[in-house]
Amino acid sequence: VFLCCAFALYSDYDIPANLRLLYHKQTCINIGNVIVIAIEKYHFDNNEYPEQLKQLVPDYLEEIPKHRLGTRKWKYVREENRFQLTFMARPWGYPSYSYNSETGKWSSNGILALRQWYFENGQWTR
Repeated sequence: VFLCCAFALYSDYDIPANLRLLYHKQTCINIGNVIVIAIEKYHFDNNEYPEQLKQLVPDYLEEIPKHRLGTRKWKYVREENRFQLTFMARPWGYPSYSYNSETGKWSSNGILALRQWYFENGQWTR
């Protein structure tokens, strides 16, 4: 009886889908913030942003953490003095959430913007 009650209390099945997505989205943003801090530390030490996330390992992160939604991969795009870190909440790409280093904020991307960005910048990377 205890195990059945514990399963009911801690499983995802008793949480409505939209609340579950909101919880997982916030969890992904929290994980993303860990990566953003590592990127900023790298930038402080090297006066440039890393070309790829794997450059953060092992000096800034033990490993690149995965998130729990969609592709479970991060899309990282670096330009000269800025970067964008994105995760997709669903495998088909909508919605996606991005951190923009210029604004210092996470925001949701519409599907059309994401498709354009995807085709301009290539495939998803870790």
